[in-house]
Amino acid sequence: MADTDGSDKKARQHAGRLRNEQARQDVLGSALELAAETASRGFTMEELAARAAVSKRTLYRWWSCRSEVLAEALVERALTVVDTPVTNDAAADLRSYIRSVYRQAHAPQAAAALRLLMADAQTNPTAATALRTFTNHRRDTCLELLSRAQEHDALSTERDPGVMADVILGTVWYRLLTAEPITDDTVADEILHLLIREA
Repeated sequence: MADTDGSDKKARQHAGRLRNEQARQDVLGSALELAAETASRGFTMEELAARAAVSKRTLYRWWSCRSEVLAEALVERALTVVDTPVTNDAAADLRSYIRSVYRQAHAPQAAAALRLLMADAQTNPTAATALRTFTNHRRDTCLELLSRAQEHDALSTERDPGVMADVILGTVWYRLLTAEPITDDTVADEILHLLIREA
């Protein structure tokens, strides 16, 4: 039996408590769409179930609230759209990464989802945990690239990678909070210039 409430999605194999991957992808994609469409109002789990054409029972079996869905959607999106190159030029790799992070974080769907997740986290402990899940995932990736840049002598080993990660990622959150989108690579390049080892 197809586990769906709508006729606009292809029938999916029922997977019981195991997640049906196509249904999961439908939910994650729908969450990002709804975040952008509903802006500060946000969306309900009922609206999400209807958009993704899954039952509310299925939705709540996999996630307890919209923030958990958004966090998972954002992590998965980052894995596919954020550049994390590994070449012989560690400084160039870091530049590509920072540019990509800023560009992708301010794409309409991602920016709306990040703002909604951040807003939910102020009053909802579950949302706060979901936000930490996302930020920890992105911070770990950033720290890996920074450490690699230090190992390749592209960044001073006297610099604290944690503080540098705060500078890189904190800029994203500041711009999201102030509704000043990063529209080109200038900010990324200036941030890297501040961090890079000077000749």
